[in-house]
Amino acid sequence: MIVKKYQQIYLDNSKLELLRKENFHEYFKSQIFKGKIFIIKNNEFILKIIDLVKKILNIHLSKEENSFLFKNKNSTTNFSNLRKRFFECQKLVKQNIEIKIEFKKFLKFLNFNISNTKSDLICVRYIKSNDFSIGNLNFVKGHRDTWASNLQEQINWWFPLNKTDSSNTIYLCPDLFSKSVGNNSKEWSFNDYKKKKVLSSTPTVNYEIDSRFKKTFSLEPGDVLCFSGTHIHGSNQGSSSRLNLETRTITLDDKYNFQLPENLDGGYKKKHREWFNNLI
Repeated sequence: MIVKKYQQIYLDNSKLELLRKENFHEYFKSQIFKGKIFIIKNNEFILKIIDLVKKILNIHLSKEENSFLFKNKNSTTNFSNLRKRFFECQKLVKQNIEIKIEFKKFLKFLNFNISNTKSDLICVRYIKSNDFSIGNLNFVKGHRDTWASNLQEQINWWFPLNKTDSSNTIYLCPDLFSKSVGNNSKEWSFNDYKKKKVLSSTPTVNYEIDSRFKKTFSLEPGDVLCFSGTHIHGSNQGSSSRLNLETRTITLDDKYNFQLPENLDGGYKKKHREWFNNLI
């Protein structure tokens, strides 16, 4: 899919510095809530987060296991214990204070009001190119995050640990941002998911999204994809695997200061602000 230029905004560090002088934060939020997609390039704080995550993986996984995860290399090694150890790494990433501090620095760089901003946990996800599934975050069909959180002020942050291409990246559907889409949010509940009555951690679309609506992103480590939680998005699974980090934020007064996206098709009524924690 070819995305209209106005839907996608690339920002390198020099342009960010320029925009910050022109009240970048207000510009960023107003555009995000209109459905614009930002890609912030080669950010120093995100690179530090990636280094911290790699240190965790290097300590708890073998060299061969890391090569398998990062480079998609086949191996004769028995990886039966990798699932358990990677799950432990996922927990350590979520709990790591240094990672949280660097993410807070990143948001400060964007002039976010840290005292009024809450963040979900930062998670590491492995998307397979084969039948080998590890961790508690796997392939997800098309969905809006707001179908589950029911918070229209939610902003998503997605950044890869290895280079991505069209076969192993995230996809978004910009042309569906302001269109009602059939989904199972009326039937889904978070309690059912926690009780393992449903498999998906979020409501999803009721059908396979046509590829012409899907926009994929080629990103390098240090790049951050920023978009409204109202955007329909999902995981691409192709010829190579990927590791990525992801989190979500809400700022408590955004609903008063900005025009938020409408809830066009979400049927789940409960709001989950408890998923988001103070950054201070």
